[in-house]
Formats: sequence, structure tokens, C-alpha cells
Amino acid sequence: VLDGFDTAFAGYWLEAMGAKLGLTAPAETDRPLILDFLTVLHKAGIDFTSGFAALETFVAEKGSIVSHTVFEGAEDFEPWLEKWRNRLEAEGKSNAIRDRLRRANPVYIPRNHLVEEAIREAEHSGKFEPMEKLLQAVSKPFERREGFERYALPPQPDEVVHRTFCGT
Repeated sequence: VLDGFDTAFAGYWLEAMGAKLGLTAPAETDRPLILDFLTVLHKAGIDFTSGFAALETFVAEKGSIVSHTVFEGAEDFEPWLEKWRNRLEAEGKSNAIRDRLRRANPVYIPRNHLVEEAIREAEHSGKFEPMEKLLQAVSKPFERREGFERYALPPQPDEVVHRTFCGT
């Protein structure tokens, strides 16, 4: 079982990460494109969930200029974007690509600072509204909804949870 793990993992990773870039059948030749995007996110300090979720806004006709505040200051993003758009030309129509991106990249995830806040409110104040609102957000993680904007945002520096309630 372990002998085939590396190969199996590499294949599943490529498939999953390719889907997050809107690719229907990612090939080994797409690995550098994926790794370069992860590097852009890392170097610019961009939240990975927000970065992937923002990609759908960049699916446009070649040469069109689109911006997104998530990528402000990410100096390597523009060259990467051009490579990605070139790769997407083989993927079909823009609407289909956007749909694939929306299905692969959640907008809302149970972020530690929000989970911690919900637990603290329930435990100390007996208020379950924060937990209910968080559960509403993550129950439809791929669907942007009005009134849930804060659940899509990474924590501010003063909200970072270094040790979670359950110790993970």
C-alpha cells in the first residue's frame, strides 16, 4: 500500500489543484502553473482560500483588464495570470470555467477565529447566534451571499488564533 502512495498522492493532488484553477483534465505539464500560483499567494501573504475564490473574476476575454483587491501588491500575479489565461483557452467557454472554479473553491470555510468566537459566545454568554450564522455560511460554502461577507475574510492580525479550542 505504501509503495504506491507517493504516485497516487501526486495524481490526486494534481487533479484537485488543477480543478481549483478551473482545469478539466490537468496534466503533469500544469504542475508548474499550480506551483507558481501557490508561490504568488505565499510571497504576497494572500489567504489561499480568498485567492482561489477570487480567480473566477479573472476569467475574461484575453487582453481584458480585471482587478481584485485580493491580489493588490502581488507583483508576480500579472505574469502568472497571463500564463493561466493562455492555459484556459483549451478549457472551453468562460461561463463553464467560472462554474468549475465556483464548484472547486469555497468562499466560506470554518476559519479558526470565527469558530473560536462562536464557541466563546455560546460557552460564556449562552448566545448561539454566532454559531448559527457560521453554520449558515459554511452550509453553502461555494455560494456568495449577502450578509456573510465577514465569513469570507481571513482573520485580522489581532484575530489570529494560535491555539484552538480543541487543541488542533
